[in-house]
This record gives sequence, C-alpha cells and structure tokens, in this order.
Amino acid sequence: MKKNISTFKQFEELELLRASFTTQFFKPHFHEQYALIFLENGKVDYSYKDKIRLVESGTIMLLNPYEVHTGKSVNGTPWDFRSLYISQNLFKSIYAEITDAQPYPAFAQPMVKDRQFLSHFTHVHEYLLSETQDELARPAIRGLVEDLVEVCAFESFQPKWGHLQEKAEAVKAYIEDHYLEQIRLDELQKELGFSKYYLIRLFESVYGLSPIRYTINLRIEEAKRLLYSGMKYTEVAYSTGFYDQSHFIRHFKMIVGVTPKAFC
Repeated sequence: MKKNISTFKQFEELELLRASFTTQFFKPHFHEQYALIFLENGKVDYSYKDKIRLVESGTIMLLNPYEVHTGKSVNGTPWDFRSLYISQNLFKSIYAEITDAQPYPAFAQPMVKDRQFLSHFTHVHEYLLSETQDELARPAIRGLVEDLVEVCAFESFQPKWGHLQEKAEAVKAYIEDHYLEQIRLDELQKELGFSKYYLIRLFESVYGLSPIRYTINLRIEEAKRLLYSGMKYTEVAYSTGFYDQSHFIRHFKMIVGVTPKAFC
C-alpha cells in the first residue's frame, strides 16, 4: 500500500503542501485563507452536506475563507495534490492592486481547469517549495493571482444576515473571543433566549460546523501561527486549549494534513 507522504512549507502569509495520500481522511474543516488545491492524480471527494465536490486530476479546487469541506479518496485510490493557502490580507491586497472591483473578493466558481493556469500554478508552487525568503514569494503570488483573475470569475463576499443568522453571528463572536478557553454556551443561552441545543443547530446550519468543531478549527489555526513564531509544538498544545499532546496532534493532522512537527 502506498504510504502517506507530504512536504510542507510556510511563509509569513502563505502555506504550501504537496502530498500523496491513500489513508488520509480530512474531517469537516475550514481554512482562514484562500485555498487553491491542485489534484495532480486521482479522484477526491471534498463534498460536505449539500455541496458536492468530486474533483478529478487536472483540476484546481477553489475555496473561500471559512468554507467548510472534507477530503478523502474515491474508491481508496491514491491521490496526489499541491495546495496553496494565501492569507486574506495578502490575497485582498494583491486583488486590489490589479482590479478596481469588489473589496471582498470571493471565488464565484468552485474549480479551474485551464491548462495554462495549471502549468503556472505548478511552476510557482515548485518554486516556492524551494524558496526561503518571504520577500521573493510575494511577486510570484502576485503573478499567479493576476492569471487567476483572467480565468476565474469573482463576486463580492458580503453576507446578509437575517434575524436568526444574527443569533448565529452572536454565537460565532462569542466563540472567537473565548476559543482558547472552555466554551460556555449556557451564558449565551441566557443572553439570547434560545436553548443551548437550538443554538447548536442554528450555528451549524449557518456555518456548516458545530460550535465545538468550529472551536477546534480556530485552535488549530492559532496553533499554526504559534508554530510559525517558533514555539515548540510540545508547548503549543496546551497554549491552544488541548488537554494533551495526542489530542492536539490528532486534530491537527485531520485538518492540516501533516503533524505539527512539519512546522518545526
């Protein structure tokens, strides 16, 4: 059986992963960044709930920040991919430099199959995997985003909240203020006048994850920032609210695809 093999690289506002998987299964999760995932070989199911995303080789999947998805092989066959995660600040600043369109760009289509863009993406990805200087990474990404704008439609990401969505937003704001602590939905239950169980269902219907899964995802994103800053991974687990190392490593790999050691 083919083993799971991965190469990870991180810059200040970029993350790259090149991997070959057979047994890896990504639990429902999101990325805070814009994500471009190029499937070089295989067929992968990134579907979650009503969003069906079966991706075949020769395709780049596009994910907006906080868009929930999974990831698993179809029929247990190997899959090889390259992924590029661009921070919101970097993507938006480059987008603003090259277009006068909407200030909150969002991918309006889920995939790109343009051969010229796929070739450019592969070239930039390979270059960045071998590069070490942050200041040399931005020009390469700028050129890639310029080409992406030519082959991909964009729309403005400005969610409109109704009454119930505003309640979900209140839960989200509370979690984002307290995700490194023990989350106490009982407090929100009193404040919003809804039962705790209704809040959980409402939150999941709006954001695609339960409050606990959303909290774990935020903790993993914070863990990546701490690892990049130089903190030892043995210390990061406790700094991000996980009760032991194995718990932290298990969730980290299910979301990121590599273990925390890859950041060291």
